[in-house]
Parts: sequence; structure tokens; C-alpha cells
Amino acid sequence: MSGLPTLSLDGTVSFSQDSVHSILDLIYSSHKKNRSIVVVFDEFQDILNLKDHKELLAVLRSKVQFHSNIPYIFSSSVRNKMVTIFCDPDSPFFKSAVSMDVGCLEADIFQKFLEKKFQTGKRDISPEVWTNIFEICYDVPGDIQQFCDALWDISSEKELLTLDHFPKALQTIFAHEFKGYETILKILTGQQIKILTGLAHMGGHSPTSAKFAQALGGIAVSSIKKGIERLIDLKIIFYINKEYRFTNPFFRAWILYKQL
Repeated sequence: MSGLPTLSLDGTVSFSQDSVHSILDLIYSSHKKNRSIVVVFDEFQDILNLKDHKELLAVLRSKVQFHSNIPYIFSSSVRNKMVTIFCDPDSPFFKSAVSMDVGCLEADIFQKFLEKKFQTGKRDISPEVWTNIFEICYDVPGDIQQFCDALWDISSEKELLTLDHFPKALQTIFAHEFKGYETILKILTGQQIKILTGLAHMGGHSPTSAKFAQALGGIAVSSIKKGIERLIDLKIIFYINKEYRFTNPFFRAWILYKQL
């Protein structure tokens, strides 16, 4: 009715490499019309899941290399797969981008920012609470903010938030997310659930050790490795700093709460 362009999605339409050419040509033509454009590919490593990913990467590379004035950002939560794309000599994207690791915000700076936000609502937080918030959330800003939102929702003005507020804050998060947690468990095998609960209870530093295998009832180490690979592929866990961690730390807290 407004006469403006519209966009619709149709799952029945086939997608080909020619479509990629057209999309990138559209980006370039828009850029030439004095429009500032930044192109971001989120979770770019998932392109490796396509059967013809090498051909598709080659098509992307052939176009992007001529878009010298357009910034392209390729982000990912799976570092080793990005290494495959950008550091493997056989990959079309070999040495075609500058690598940058995005770490966590400095705890002190982030904590001061959050404290000011709570002070606007006349809420104070005990010092030990911050340590536990950052620990349970693995220092991930988005998860920390989600937990702080829950603390805000369960508290009132002029209230001092302590560790006693933690269980109720987690319950608030669980109330919103438990259906998603249950859906994840439904797509896993019994053995994969055992491995997942083992990681929740014992941590992810040495899940292929004999001690970890015995705690799971004697599951073969080779089966544990396959199970971990599957959990990584499903983005339920990830590997960082020599440790397997839950992508959603509150899912781990829910597993412990439910005593699975």
C-alpha cells in the first residue's frame, strides 16, 4: 500500500550459485550509489555443512575480492572451523581476511556499568554477587545482562541483592527457557544426554578421561568423543581454553537444578 519495496521468503524456491552472484552484484551496485554498506556473515562456519561448500566459497571469493571498498565481516562461534576456511591452503578463502579474536569485556569496567544501571532503580548488590554472576555466565556479556535482568525483575527499590536472590533469578530464566531445554533433550540419544549431564556435573576439562567415563557408567571413550562432537555440531557446547562449555550457561544450571 505504501509503494515501498517488500521482501518475502519462499521455501519452495531453489537456491543456486547464480543466486549468490546476483545477491553480491546487488550489494555492489547499491554501494556504487553512494550508500555506505557493511556486509556481515554471522556463524559463517555453517557454510561447511553444505555439500557444495567448496564451490560456494569459491563463488563468494571470486566476487568479494573485487569489492575492495565494501567491508566484509565473517563472524563465528566455532574457531576451528573458521581456521579451516581461512587458514587451509586448499580453501578459496585462504589468507583472504584479517583474523581478530573478540574476547570478553573487562570485568571491572562491565561491573561498574551494571552497578550504575542498578543504582538507577535504587538497588544495591553485594560484592560477592558479581563474582558469582560472572562465573556462572563464563564472563559472556549477553548472558550476564540476561541474569541481571532476572535479578532486576525479582527485586524492588531500596533492596540489597545477595546470593539468596540467585535461585529465584534462575527460576525466572528457567520459566522462559525450559521448553527450549526440553526440546534439546528430545533430539539427543540417551548416551548423548548422559555425556551432557556429565559435563554439567563434572565440568568440561577432561571428559575423555577414564574417571569421566566411569562416572557415566563405563561408556567407551570413543563413544564419548563422538557424543561430544555431536553436541558441538548442535551448538549445545563449544570448546575454548581447553574446556568444553555450555553455549547457554543457564541450560547447564537447569540440568543441575533438575538433577538429571
